[in-house]
Amino acid sequence: MALKMNFFRVPRHRKYDYLPRYYDADKAELQERVKKAELMAQDTVEGAKARIAHKLSNRSGNGRAFEPQRRKAVLRSNLMLIGIIAALIITFLLLWDIYMPEIIDILE
Repeated sequence: MALKMNFFRVPRHRKYDYLPRYYDADKAELQERVKKAELMAQDTVEGAKARIAHKLSNRSGNGRAFEPQRRKAVLRSNLMLIGIIAALIITFLLLWDIYMPEIIDILE
């Protein structure tokens, strides 16, 4: 009785390549959409969750509902940044006009 022990050979995984014989991708997608629509039509907590998730998802295209608010927020922050930069430049120019002659007199 010889024991065959092989420490360096790892057994390979077995592949499962089953393809269903009668699979219609369009029909499966339609069934999935109908199932989602029925879930969203319910007046339960799960139906409310499904409606909220549908509206917030980008995949459904309804996630773009927040785009106008995002644009307004970006525009507001950009305008605020421009205002701060303008205020700093004006402050710098005023201080330059006031204190630069004194600095030149000190250096001479």
